Amino acid sequence: MLGSVTPDEVKRMMDEIDTDSDDYISYQEFTDFAGEIET
Repeated sequence: MLGSVTPDEVKRMMDEIDTDSDDYISYQEFTDFAGEIET
């Protein structure tokens, strides 16, 4: 799957993770996101 995503899809995913819209993914934003994808 990672080989088939477009740059726009990556941008959209990064924007979703960057919840405070400061153009950086903080450790807290990353761990919040990672916690959502755990099975």
